[in-house]
Amino acid sequence: MGRSLEDGKAWMRAHLAARGHPFDVIDPATAGAVIETLGGLEPEAWATAWLAPAAGFAERARSAEAAGDRGTARESWWQAYLCAFLGRYPSPVHAAKLTACYRAREYFLRAASLQDPPAERVEVPFPGTDGERAWTPVFNWIGASDLDADRVVVLGMSFGGYWAHKLAHTHAERLTAAVNWGGGIHLTFQPSWQEKSRNAASYLMDLMPTRARIFGGTTFEDYIARFYGEPPVSRGTVELVDHLTAALWPPSLARRYFGWEVVPGRFHLIEGLGAADVR
Repeated sequence: MGRSLEDGKAWMRAHLAARGHPFDVIDPATAGAVIETLGGLEPEAWATAWLAPAAGFAERARSAEAAGDRGTARESWWQAYLCAFLGRYPSPVHAAKLTACYRAREYFLRAASLQDPPAERVEVPFPGTDGERAWTPVFNWIGASDLDADRVVVLGMSFGGYWAHKLAHTHAERLTAAVNWGGGIHLTFQPSWQEKSRNAASYLMDLMPTRARIFGGTTFEDYIARFYGEPPVSRGTVELVDHLTAALWPPSLARRYFGWEVVPGRFHLIEGLGAADVR
């Protein structure tokens, strides 16, 4: 059962005040105004509310570009992206949110193009559907470019962290390091954890549809059915990784959830395999 509008607004106010995800870097005045005037948590109302300020920032960015004000343009495109990102939050499980997702990508690329040095979008063809093999052409492209293929690091957050961890196994020879920032590993792939986390407070809405969408489904049942067809990154995989892999946990949480005593200057390894000096 979803949250009421007032419960949702209370959740958003608290996260905005704490500068927590998904409000960590968005302009607080803009976000606060949207929260207070928001008419509903339904996808159409939600996406429309956030795309309005996104369009305003985009217009400001275009004017700044025309005036040669690169800094203002970059910051305005960035805020346009953050608003549109919220419009598709937490994932594009509805047509209105999908529209916001495409807009967010457009604005992000505009902002990134004004970085110094500018970021460039590269499309690498992949004729297949096998997940980890989709990364092989990316590594091949890096190897054929003017980039240093011996200094490649992959960083992923959430499910991206899962992929960073997995690539550390499937493409270990192509990576210098991999960072799994809050991504699922062993416990995530256990049925008891999945059931327990169905209503995680960290999500405002659409948690199960978002998880199910990873595997092409829409419901918790879809998610579970597809989830256990995906080989997990668990203890066996961790033991095969040549490089040390570390979980990024604040000391208080590491102690509470895992009984780890975090030593300054050391990482605690995933799965409680020990500690390793940071070198």
